[in-house]
Amino acid sequence: MSKTFCVRPWIHQQINSDGSIKVCCVSLEDNVEFNAASANLQQSFNSDTLKRIRTQMLNGEWPNECKVCRIEEEANLGTARTREIEQWKDRFTFDDAVATTNGDGSVNYGPRYLDLRFGNFCNLKCRICGPASSHSLYEEWAEYFGEEGFFDNHGYIKLVRNSKGRLTTTKYDWHLSELFWNQLEQSINNLEYIFMAGGEPLLIKRKEDFLKMCIDKGVANKIVLAYSTNLSSIPEKLLELWKNFKQVRISASIDGMGKVLEYQRYPIKWNSTLKNLQKLDKLSLIYPNIMSVINLTITVYNVFHLPEFMWWKINESKFKSINTLEQFPIIITHLLHNPNHLNIQVLPNHIKDNIKDCYTDWINKFEGNLHAIEILQTTLNFMYADDKSENLPEFVKFTKFLDQSRGQNLKDVVPQLSELI
Repeated sequence: MSKTFCVRPWIHQQINSDGSIKVCCVSLEDNVEFNAASANLQQSFNSDTLKRIRTQMLNGEWPNECKVCRIEEEANLGTARTREIEQWKDRFTFDDAVATTNGDGSVNYGPRYLDLRFGNFCNLKCRICGPASSHSLYEEWAEYFGEEGFFDNHGYIKLVRNSKGRLTTTKYDWHLSELFWNQLEQSINNLEYIFMAGGEPLLIKRKEDFLKMCIDKGVANKIVLAYSTNLSSIPEKLLELWKNFKQVRISASIDGMGKVLEYQRYPIKWNSTLKNLQKLDKLSLIYPNIMSVINLTITVYNVFHLPEFMWWKINESKFKSINTLEQFPIIITHLLHNPNHLNIQVLPNHIKDNIKDCYTDWINKFEGNLHAIEILQTTLNFMYADDKSENLPEFVKFTKFLDQSRGQNLKDVVPQLSELI
């Protein structure tokens, strides 16, 4: 099998919050040829970019779009590519890719796996996100950059003030397109896996229409639903819909506990988040088709906190069903690549060494827990794999700005980084 093969280009289609159709959510390349508001979805599944990527993968080459997985695998990390191969190993393999791919890289079928982001409506202002993922960041973003707009896959997004004086744009309303919904309805019988993020997917109204469509068409019982959610709420009305699906996978984006979580995912509150985690843990026991995991994004703000959070999850949380999968027995971690100034590779060498010393102590404490040790060791491998310290001034500027805007202080949350501020 090709060492660069990934199932996603053959079975998967990602529609970003602005409607742009991308290779996948991990790709840092914004080679956007189609928008779901107006595109022929089947035609976009055989875009020039996807045809090239399929051909490169069959030939054992790394496409530029896949450099995140390449970099992480060079650091001996698990990646989206390897996880997807494992998840789909009984349904789509390299041999299937060879057999179904035409000479020009096209295929004669549509996607089985959709990644849908129904706009950017979100109630949080996470430091690691941008306005393309949360409309709540518009005001701070405009103030920080000194202009009422920002760059996204569309190009420059101009924000305008509505009658209430709030910054707005219609560029994230692609999901109002009837053309998209008509095409989705026509292809719904082929779907096996649907991933939804945002914005905050549990708060976006239109997704309920989509779930009801799956139920009404009689296909819900063969579809796995997956969500990436900040877990600020668990709407009761969704539970009734979820019962109809083959499986519902809830990935809770929880980047730590206490003030660390509240700092990185402002203005969320740890106490309410903990209550929702406990509720989710019970739901997974009541409803056998609901499974849940904690998904932590590793950044400069929580890299010191990571082992403490894992220790809490293992020894103090008392969860019975969250992260019970054999391959993810504690938490799932993702290393932030962009923006560069929040990537842990931005840290100066002496602070990286402090993190290594901290992790060495925790590795001794985690004696026998190979999964916890592996998470810490691979995080260190990634951290030392590159030096992005030229972005340190931007980290300082950005952090100080948000601290002042939000009445927070990095020194109170991550005292190990105080010298940088």
